[in-house]
Amino acid sequence: MKKILITARTFGKYAKEPLEMFPSGAYELVWNPCGRPPTEEEYKGLVRGMSGLIVGGEKVPASVIEAGADLRVISLHGVGFDKIDVKAASARGILVCNAPGTNTNAVAELALGLMLASARRIPHADRAVKSGKWGQCIGTEVAGKVLGIVGLGRIGQSLARKAKGLGLRVVGYDVLLDGTFLEREGVEALSLDELLSRSDFVSLNCSLTAETENLIDESRLRKMKRTAHLINTSRGKVVDEQALQKALQEGWIAGAATDVYSTEPPDGSPLLLLEELVTTMHMGTHTQEALAEMGRVAAQNVLDALEGRRPEFLVNPEAWKE
Repeated sequence: MKKILITARTFGKYAKEPLEMFPSGAYELVWNPCGRPPTEEEYKGLVRGMSGLIVGGEKVPASVIEAGADLRVISLHGVGFDKIDVKAASARGILVCNAPGTNTNAVAELALGLMLASARRIPHADRAVKSGKWGQCIGTEVAGKVLGIVGLGRIGQSLARKAKGLGLRVVGYDVLLDGTFLEREGVEALSLDELLSRSDFVSLNCSLTAETENLIDESRLRKMKRTAHLINTSRGKVVDEQALQKALQEGWIAGAATDVYSTEPPDGSPLLLLEELVTTMHMGTHTQEALAEMGRVAAQNVLDALEGRRPEFLVNPEAWKE
């Protein structure tokens, strides 16, 4: 019987169908007993004897991969695989898979919601009324404004289509641009600095890489309009958080909204004290629909890998060759 360790906290919790994909008698699902992401030492113990892993947003370093002598596949219950040591997995012929596209609509909708919340100061008004205050809460409209999208992959493209329905003009920046999409949707491609200077709202929808870490630093925040809002549903480390704190406190920009932080949860972060910041709890993927589809793809990746089929969403094809 093949054992599958599940550390992704939302896998099978809100949608049971992925659990039913594993034939009883052939697979044993083993759940992380820690009630939180395991430490590295705990992980090394848990992975022993496992044929597969279904992981969430926790780190999967080389030491954990090396401890799994029977490990054949790591399936991400998500999209961004920057926390998995893919190189170490490939060196041992372990397949790494993700679930691209399963959270596209969910994250794009949250980015849109955060933009509206920041523009109209909805959380501020909510807190005020609940505390017994009643007065004026002046925001700004989005129709006719410019939305700059940094990262025009699946999520960025979905956000662009939705934003146009609200009357926003959309411009975009990406190192790899889809010319067909730009022409079809009427999205203007700009350099990053030009996008920042022209946009009323800037949405970050890029992956975290060595090139995008601290992409939005002090110099780039200073290029934005004083009336602009920054929205981040990508990764916390794409933004220099100290620079963002300074930008909000000193009024370089009007507001910001973030679903992500460089350290999560962001206990003690000075950003949490700022009235100009709207924040959520890294919940971009957390809809019933996205979790169900993500779970299905994560489970199918494991089944394909362990039953000799090449998974559809293989991150490291070099391991399949091995």
